Amino acid sequence: MAHIAALAIEDVDPEIRESLRAMEETGGYIPRGQLTMARRPELVKAMSVMLAATRSGTVERELKSIVSLAVDIAARCSHTQSHAAFRAASNGMPVEKLRAVYDFEESDLFTAREKAALRLARDGSVVPNLVTEQHFEALREWFDEGEIVELVAVISWRGFLNHWNNIMATETHPLPAGFAREYLGVVGWEAGPHA
Repeated sequence: MAHIAALAIEDVDPEIRESLRAMEETGGYIPRGQLTMARRPELVKAMSVMLAATRSGTVERELKSIVSLAVDIAARCSHTQSHAAFRAASNGMPVEKLRAVYDFEESDLFTAREKAALRLARDGSVVPNLVTEQHFEALREWFDEGEIVELVAVISWRGFLNHWNNIMATETHPLPAGFAREYLGVVGWEAGPHA
C-alpha cells in the first residue's frame, strides 16, 4: 500500500494536467509516481525535462530500455521494473530479451557492447556503487564520451525513480503490473510493496 496516495487527475494542478494526460495518450496510463509528485507541480515539470533529456542523444532507444531495466533490477524496485519492461515491450522489444536482462551475463541475446552498458547499469546502481576504471575501458571500445554520458544519465535518472517509488511504495498501475506478472514472473518479478 502506497504511503502517500496518487492524486486523481482531476485534482492535479491544471498547469501540469495536460502533460500527464499526454503520458496517458502515448503510454496507456499515467505513472502513479507522477500523480504523487503532482502535489508539488515543479517536481513533475522537472521530471518531464529530465525524461526528455535522457531520451535524446545517439544511443539507441532499445539499449537505453535494457539499461533502464538493469538499473531497476539492481535497485530491486519491482515498480520501475514493470514500467521499464512494459514500455520496452510496447516499443517492440521481444519479451525473451527483457527476461534475459535478469541474467544478462549468461545470455547470448546481448552483444559485447550491450553487456558493457548493462554492467555499468548494474554496478552503478548498487550502494556503494561498484563502478571501476575497467567499466570505462570496456565502454570506450563501443561508445564515445557523449554516449557514455547518455548512459550514465539514464542510470542516474532511473536511480531517482527507484528511490522515489521504493520509498513511497508507489502502487503500480495495472497495465505494467499485469505485463510484469505475466511475462517476468518466471524470472522472479513480484509486485512486492507496490501491489
